[in-house]
Amino acid sequence: MKISDKRIAGDLLGRDGISDRILLIAKNIVDNGSRKNAIMQAGRMKLLVEASTFDEYWRSKSHMGEVHEQNVFKDLQDGYLTKIDATENLKTVEKES
Repeated sequence: MKISDKRIAGDLLGRDGISDRILLIAKNIVDNGSRKNAIMQAGRMKLLVEASTFDEYWRSKSHMGEVHEQNVFKDLQDGYLTKIDATENLKTVEKES
């Protein structure tokens, strides 16, 4: 599916529709509790995030989330964050200066 098609769908859903679908999918993840289901549902969310790029504000919000997760990855690789820390809370560990 081309990004232009995703953006058309995003425009039709609007900010609220995209957010509501993501919340429904998140609820499905919580209710199901399966790791396999979590990854599958994350794929659905990824498509919705790509569709949200029709809107500059939503694009900036999703970019903020990407940057946050990139920081988590970097902190894991650099040893500032453990797997347990990364999987038990959403906040990154602050590096000592």
